Amino acid sequence: MGHRRGLSNKPMKLPVALDARVRAVMDAMRRVDWQLGRILRLFLDCRLYATLGFSSGARYVRERLGISTRKARMLVALERKTWACPALLDAYRRGAISCLRALTIAPVASERRGATCTITTSASAPRAATTPATTA
Repeated sequence: MGHRRGLSNKPMKLPVALDARVRAVMDAMRRVDWQLGRILRLFLDCRLYATLGFSSGARYVRERLGISTRKARMLVALERKTWACPALLDAYRRGAISCLRALTIAPVASERRGATCTITTSASAPRAATTPATTA
């Protein structure tokens, strides 16, 4: 096994180091999803794709960004829904919860628009990693 920058080739340290790196990359990707959703919402709502010569937002997303229109719609929808619950917005923006988890929680948060909602993340609950929005 060859040496890689920042990683040891000792049998027990390599898997742990790689696991830590993979989790760090996933955290970064979660934060990027929030940013992409926010920028895409603005870009698509203002129909800025037309000024760049694209006939539709879907075409811009596929050809320029290389992501599926389904993912783009999901990110934009989630961007809109997170404003109903500041705690959900914060957890999603920080990357504490994934896009899928935020989308799962969003309908509950939307139902309780007038109430205070809280989002709790925990390493002891990896499957859910969140509790639904609750009233205060």
